[in-house]
Amino acid sequence: MFSMEFLYCHENFSVAELGTMPPRAYYIPFDRQVNAYAERRESKQLTLLSGKWDFAYYNSFEHFLEESDNIVFNDTIQVPANWQIEKLSDPAIDKPNYVNVKYPFPFDPPYVPRENPTGVYARDFEVQGTSGNQQYLVFEGVDCAFYLWVNGQFVGYGEVPHAMTEFDVTAYINEGNNRIVAAVLKYSKGSYLNDQDKFRLSGIFRDVYLLNRPVGHIQDYRIQTSVSADLSKAEVSVELIGFAGEASLTLTAPDGTAQIIKTSCQKTVFEINHPSLWTAETPDLYQLLIEANGEYIAELIGVREITITDGVLMLNHRPIRLRGVNRHDSHPTAGYAVTPEMMLADLELMKLHNINAIRTSHYPNDPRFYQYCDRIGFYLIDEADLETHGVVTNGVGAEWNDNFNEISDDARFMSLYENRMKYLVERDKNRPCVIMWSSGNESGWGVCMKAAVDLLHTLDGTRPVHYEGASTSYPGAADVPEGYPDSQPGTDVVSRMYPSPQWCEEYLTKSADTRPLILCEYSHAMGNGPGDIQDYVDLMEQYPKFAGGFIWEWCDHVVQTGCTAEGQPVYAYGGDFDDHPNDGNFCVDGLVLPERIPSPGLLEYKAVIQPVFVRGVDLSRGVFEIENRYDFIDLRHVECLWEVTAGGKAIMSGKGSLSAKAGEKEQIILPYNNLPISGEAAVYLSFISNGHEIAFASFDLPCKKPETAPAKAGACPEYSKSGNIIEIRGKDFLYRYDTHSAAFTEMSAGDRQLLKQPMAFNIWRAPIDNDRNIQWQWRARGYDRSAVRTYTCEISNESDRLTIRQEASFSSTSLKPVLHMNVCWQIDGDGEIHLTADVCLKQGVVFIPRFGIRMFLDTDFDQVSWHGYGPGESYVDSHHACRRGEFKAKVKDMMFPYIRPQDCGNHYKTSWASLQNADGAGILIKAENGFDFTALPYSAEELEATTHRHLLSSPRHTVLCADYMQIGIGSGSCGPEIAKKYCLPNQFAFKLCLRPFSNSEQ
Repeated sequence: MFSMEFLYCHENFSVAELGTMPPRAYYIPFDRQVNAYAERRESKQLTLLSGKWDFAYYNSFEHFLEESDNIVFNDTIQVPANWQIEKLSDPAIDKPNYVNVKYPFPFDPPYVPRENPTGVYARDFEVQGTSGNQQYLVFEGVDCAFYLWVNGQFVGYGEVPHAMTEFDVTAYINEGNNRIVAAVLKYSKGSYLNDQDKFRLSGIFRDVYLLNRPVGHIQDYRIQTSVSADLSKAEVSVELIGFAGEASLTLTAPDGTAQIIKTSCQKTVFEINHPSLWTAETPDLYQLLIEANGEYIAELIGVREITITDGVLMLNHRPIRLRGVNRHDSHPTAGYAVTPEMMLADLELMKLHNINAIRTSHYPNDPRFYQYCDRIGFYLIDEADLETHGVVTNGVGAEWNDNFNEISDDARFMSLYENRMKYLVERDKNRPCVIMWSSGNESGWGVCMKAAVDLLHTLDGTRPVHYEGASTSYPGAADVPEGYPDSQPGTDVVSRMYPSPQWCEEYLTKSADTRPLILCEYSHAMGNGPGDIQDYVDLMEQYPKFAGGFIWEWCDHVVQTGCTAEGQPVYAYGGDFDDHPNDGNFCVDGLVLPERIPSPGLLEYKAVIQPVFVRGVDLSRGVFEIENRYDFIDLRHVECLWEVTAGGKAIMSGKGSLSAKAGEKEQIILPYNNLPISGEAAVYLSFISNGHEIAFASFDLPCKKPETAPAKAGACPEYSKSGNIIEIRGKDFLYRYDTHSAAFTEMSAGDRQLLKQPMAFNIWRAPIDNDRNIQWQWRARGYDRSAVRTYTCEISNESDRLTIRQEASFSSTSLKPVLHMNVCWQIDGDGEIHLTADVCLKQGVVFIPRFGIRMFLDTDFDQVSWHGYGPGESYVDSHHACRRGEFKAKVKDMMFPYIRPQDCGNHYKTSWASLQNADGAGILIKAENGFDFTALPYSAEELEATTHRHLLSSPRHTVLCADYMQIGIGSGSCGPEIAKKYCLPNQFAFKLCLRPFSNSEQ
């Protein structure tokens, strides 16, 4: 059926690819004059071959070869798609496999397993009226490698999954009916360079199309722009490559004025006076129309220049700050085959959350993605399709990363490295959004990587080159000059992953390196997190040399396997397909859920990087300083809306305009007056642009605290003691207290019993993903199973209060106590309970996750009110997305639907909180110095025992926790240990007031 005159390419180092065209810029030719915004499907020279293809699946490439003369295509598949996603329910087809580092096959390059799943794709198509023209077949993305036949003749082989692989098929195409067959392999020698942290999926996952072009057409072109230092002039250089003839070039400015140059020269330069410059804040684009040999190529040009001056990353001779994210092509039902609509949805959501930069981790994206970034306004670090992380787990070497350089320093891979650099640069060289090239990710250093970095400089000298993996933090990095505390050869920026803020500041203040610092990955957003972003952004704002960073990462990676009876999507991660090796839910690490619902982490990031920053100058007079943190534009497009609230109600409001230039400050005065003389009041400032809030600020206003009338002297509660139980009675309340647990077992207000099970002191939280490393130390110390041990008990009547004092500790079986505490409970005659706990952690123990009390109530206690940070969750290191005020919510809405259930819904530094039922019974909690609280439908034990959110059972109770504090959430899943300032101190006093109430005490 097929000709087999080809080498065994996928295990042959001497063949990087076969029969392919040289890499070129992405463009679509038209047969008529078009607008640069025209969709490619409008071109008559393009025949889109995406859609339904015939499909046959083989468990090995050898099995395919054995049956190649008699292939039975008994199935169809969508192109673009991944066969593991498209055929998820077919038991005969291999399943998705999520693995972060390890190679999912034996490490023996260039060889791959004989059991190499192979999908054979076939498609018939018609060609008419193309005689005398040239025909090119383009595959924009195929994972991992593929052999191609047209009309039974072998055409070639491609091996770079995210490359635009093009074949000249003129000699193989017939007038009339034609048939393409592509045999796609899951593994090839290229798989050793494809070890990115993602689900391992296969197939034709981007579009396939045929281009019909005249003989002698333009093969390629290169556009470069430069800007004068005073920004008054610019040049646009257009170099036509592989073309000998006359061409007409028309450059049209955003205002519609045009320049036309007809030339037979290879290079044409347009000179522009008073240019409209491209930035992420002002994505102004010129249109270029190239007419040559009967073809029209329309291109968008952003006039900008990237430089590095005195260690500062500059765009158009002004410093820029990269407020970025890492983004994979990922969708729960589409896998890698993301559509233009999905790409645009991501970009629009990023823009709404103040993100201005993207690292294409860890491969080039769909070429249309870059066009959207040009138009919407994003800065891109464009990364080569290259990662060899699995070498660190190949079984040789004493330390985890001893072998990091094994492939990058193996000259057999040289041509493969260089090939991937060419595909990266040549396709995307004309995109203004691309401000930096990256030679790959986590691949060590050596002769191949050094050649790759050098080649990037050679291919394009107008953009800096990035590669974090050349850092001296990796052993054996070659030719690394001495420097403090980090250095990289050949790269134009210093790049790090997951350093602490302390490391960053030390580097910025002590290093003699003159290159900008970039965090290509930081603040790992796995599950509930990240929580330490503000510390990094403060340093970025303080030090011009700190060019910015990219949060890891944009979205949770999962595969949707179905829906629950209630319509909730069922998401799977590593191990759910019995896939081995796997890294569990380490792929569930995004700022948005798979369905693109923003997480609290994304809201925090938006707030921390917001372009308008506010400081209170004189709150009593309404004087505020406004800082414009945009890099280029002023604030005239921003409207300031403000509102003063007191007692949870708005009492006055207004709006105003702003004008501060980029990087400058201005003062505004809000004309609020007649503030409450006493009580709590706050002002909220909201900054609106194009109908969306881009920034906000809130401040508690200086009102006197209300005079508290002396408590009416009431009778001291009666009590009786039987064994370890103290029964306490008063008007409309009955409490029972256990001297063994130093807490209450029953609390009744009126005729309503509030506690479903005994109250307990608590130091444990359901580990969040960012606790994934530290939790093993917690468990080793028994924090998850510690209980109170009391030593003494003193009961006394003091005026109108009953006082219970106890000495106690927290300990677990076989282990010494974690902490000691002196507990004092005081119960007023009206039933109000006052707690003071003086706590001292034992020397040498690791910090505890929290300290407080936990109460279980019936599920009908589902209404929460509080004064503090809201409306979303907040922690000591993650509360900038919240404002101070009075809020209400249902208990079910206090829990964020993380894919793997974990602690969530905390509210930091709360003044008071109330949990009640529809009848008005409940508990009021307050603390003069603030406290943390959660009110959730599940306990910590239930959350940590559940692997996926859809497996949570119906709630059986409401769990109310009131804490001195929870520790921060940090980014410890793949970053530094949480900072000491966000942990509980070794010694502290916890003071709290509880007021059970019934419906008669509204």
